[in-house]
Amino acid sequence: MEVTKAFEAAIDEFAEAMKARMLEMSADGWTGWEHVTTHHHNGGMRLLRNAAQGVVKEDRISLVDTANLAMMIWRNLPSEERG
Repeated sequence: MEVTKAFEAAIDEFAEAMKARMLEMSADGWTGWEHVTTHHHNGGMRLLRNAAQGVVKEDRISLVDTANLAMMIWRNLPSEERG
């Protein structure tokens, strides 16, 4: 059960980082998120670039951006395809 609690804590922590980043970008006036949901190919390429940068440069912000991009792409899928 301790493993489950550790997973839950990690998920909660990461979700908070995702939310904070989305709010930060929105407060800065960034409105590019809608393009991710209307142009899946561009969103997918951006997701891959952010993931690579996050891993190679150990850049936590890029990893959070990757998760937010994945969430937006997932959210825009028809509900029956979300799994």
